[in-house]
Amino acid sequence: MKLFKGIVALALVCTLLVGCGLNGMGAKETQYEGDGFKTAEEAATSFVEGLRDLNFDKMLKSYAWETQAEHYKYDGMLRRFRAFNPAFAVKLPSDNEFYVSSNVVGLHSKESGLLYMAISYYVMGDDIEFGVNIPLNDDDDINEFLDIYNNEKYKDFTNIKNIRFSTPEEMIGSICPTEEYNKRVEIEGDCYGADEVVCVAVLADVGDKTFYYFPTVARYGEKWYIVSSWSVISEFLGMSAHHPFVITDEAPQDWETVMKNN
Repeated sequence: MKLFKGIVALALVCTLLVGCGLNGMGAKETQYEGDGFKTAEEAATSFVEGLRDLNFDKMLKSYAWETQAEHYKYDGMLRRFRAFNPAFAVKLPSDNEFYVSSNVVGLHSKESGLLYMAISYYVMGDDIEFGVNIPLNDDDDINEFLDIYNNEKYKDFTNIKNIRFSTPEEMIGSICPTEEYNKRVEIEGDCYGADEVVCVAVLADVGDKTFYYFPTVARYGEKWYIVSSWSVISEFLGMSAHHPFVITDEAPQDWETVMKNN
């Protein structure tokens, strides 16, 4: 009987060691990112197709989560901003597996939250001003508020067609000289620790309007992933990180009005 109990105890210990990881860091049970893409354009296209298909998981599979966290240059980010900001998705250096796995969750949570926010505010439309608290004093107020969701605006995404690409120069025009633009991309892309970082300008048709999306896309080895829904193009066009895509009938040079209404 004692021998049997000893065998059971040993088996339980082995199970715990395997489940928790022999180095105490924990086993990797979840992988957020997909298999990567052959080109930057393919990564961006996968995101837009996910939005078109109302498939949030496919959208998120276009991003680098584990790969980005493993290569992330925390010191590079601090040099870029010359400050620590509590809103940073990455708050730990990539010194060990525990820090890396924690940063994976931070990246995934922050970026997916921004996308969720963008979609929810798009569905609510012009009735809601971003960041403004709306008091609801009674059931009548609540019911009136809930009426804004009866527009089925999410179906606009299913009408995304003719996905295509433009150049950063065509999007930002004379706002920023090419040399300065390239320098900014290099500086802001350094923290990703990638072999190559580019900003991609994605356009598509949504009825009589145009869909715009400007992600930062990075290459790690032979694979490309989106690393951020926001980019240097987004910055120069005055876009908010909370609105990574825009559906509008206005051209980018007229976006001052667009940004005020989003």
